[in-house]
Amino acid sequence: MSFGNLELGHVVGSGEYSDMKLVCQGCEFKVHKVVVCTQSPVLATAIHWVFQESRTGIINIENFEPSTVSRMVEFLYTGDYGDPLFPHTEGFAAFLRSSNYLINPSIASFPDEIKKPTSDDITASGMMLQHVQINAIADYYNIERLSELSRSKFQQACQSTWDTQSFIDATSGALGLSGDGALHEVIATEAAKNIHTLLEIDHFADLIGEFGTRVLRNCIKKAEADQHRVFQLRFDLEQEHSKRQAAEARADRIIENIGRCVQTMRERGFCRNHSCMAEYQCYIERRGQSFEPLYTLRCAKCRCKN
Repeated sequence: MSFGNLELGHVVGSGEYSDMKLVCQGCEFKVHKVVVCTQSPVLATAIHWVFQESRTGIINIENFEPSTVSRMVEFLYTGDYGDPLFPHTEGFAAFLRSSNYLINPSIASFPDEIKKPTSDDITASGMMLQHVQINAIADYYNIERLSELSRSKFQQACQSTWDTQSFIDATSGALGLSGDGALHEVIATEAAKNIHTLLEIDHFADLIGEFGTRVLRNCIKKAEADQHRVFQLRFDLEQEHSKRQAAEARADRIIENIGRCVQTMRERGFCRNHSCMAEYQCYIERRGQSFEPLYTLRCAKCRCKN
């Protein structure tokens, strides 16, 4: 995020001109009211009303981890945040290292956030759950754009790195941490796509309850029956369509045959049999199948086919 020619991501690391602090488990974030309060009505209210925060300019955050707060700050200054298990967006991590955020160096959670993770750290569970945690802090402080972004990143994580147990863990976290109904809708949508697998996991059944599990199982049975019925109807429709096409083709051939007979009667004056050559008088002979008759003209005198 930028303001004119000023990159705000660079401003947060220096702590210069900061007029507000976010403190979480000993980690101190020196921020700027004009950046933070314009994006969070909740923090703006805490700063501007007659709370202790309005006198000290310090907001104590107790319900979230420092790593989650750091992602929120990153978003407020850059408009984005890196994947939860990877370093911050380009340039932001360096400013976190150079800043005086860690007033208690013994806290390991925040320094570990900045270090590049190992392959063992990079799990679908961590990805999904930490997007949920970021959504929870966005919902708590009413940062709408961060809520939207975290929902989008959560959905992308589900679709690109699906893992059943990880999804269940993230779902449990979302129901307990976040009141964002839109996130719950995203979770419900992704759950519906994988409902057969999820219902085999006891923990998921515990989340929705025994009655909910029964309802879903019966919904699945009905959906499968409806799907079978649709398949049968589609097959029957295709069969009828084939029959109709065949009937139309037969009708076209019959009409064409009759047309040739009529044309012959109009054009011919004498029998085509040279030994007959009688003035042309004919009758129509019907042959072929009952469902597709074949009509032939024959001379009434010599019975020659004309």
